[in-house]
Amino acid sequence: MKWFPNCVAKVVWILLLILSGAANSQDAQGVLKDGNADFITIPPDPKVDPILSSINQARYSSSHDYNPAKILIAVNALQPLGKEKALAALQSYLDSLDPDEPYDHNATNHIFVILRVLFEPYEHGKRFPPPANFEWRVYGEELQQDWPLNPVEIVEGIPFKLFGGGMDYSGVPEHPSSHIEFARKHCVIRDTPLIPRISPIIAAEQLNESQKMGRLPQRDRVGSIRSIRKQALLMMPSEWGEIDKGYEENKAVWDDAKERSFREKIKWMPGQGFRPSK
Repeated sequence: MKWFPNCVAKVVWILLLILSGAANSQDAQGVLKDGNADFITIPPDPKVDPILSSINQARYSSSHDYNPAKILIAVNALQPLGKEKALAALQSYLDSLDPDEPYDHNATNHIFVILRVLFEPYEHGKRFPPPANFEWRVYGEELQQDWPLNPVEIVEGIPFKLFGGGMDYSGVPEHPSSHIEFARKHCVIRDTPLIPRISPIIAAEQLNESQKMGRLPQRDRVGSIRSIRKQALLMMPSEWGEIDKGYEENKAVWDDAKERSFREKIKWMPGQGFRPSK
């Protein structure tokens, strides 16, 4: 009967997996972590602050893994806290990093994005300064007028990010604490949470076909259009499966994605992410 304890152990292990899946289906903010293909599916740790966890999960390393939905979740977790507590949470996150990480821009780039989406300068015409963090941004004073959140653009509640052509890697990357101080001195927190009103595919198409996208230099425009499409696809429901390399660059496949988005009536559902509504 040696097999009996092993069988019991396997059954218990399977039950734990099922319970873990149920536990992780909703975080402390009532938002599913696995409602989209790129969301983390690890059960929440009760010892980890859910606000800091949502900030951490918004990290990205390049244009290939920037997911606007994760920024959206972090912003919506911070917004109810009010200005000072939200800023304190962002600073607490930075303070929690390894001492060597603050100058690793991959560990902190998302903080610049969260600040731009979460806060608005109260003085008319005042803007967050472009982050000097080894990432592409819109250059040129005239072009920058088109992009007040440079290099972020909120389309129907979805915080897309531009990734264009060349970048300046000279010097030391800027620490986001300076932008936290800018928000403290010059900004108010947004009045309402982000609530996407249309499918990411349709929002991406609106941005990519906009006049101001057309005014970017060709190299930057091509890079940004590809990146915006990639971001939209990362937000699609998990049923859409893995996204093949080059998917966002293939016009025929992109057109199929647009048609499927229309057909399934993809929409944002609180607590679930972007889901088919049919």
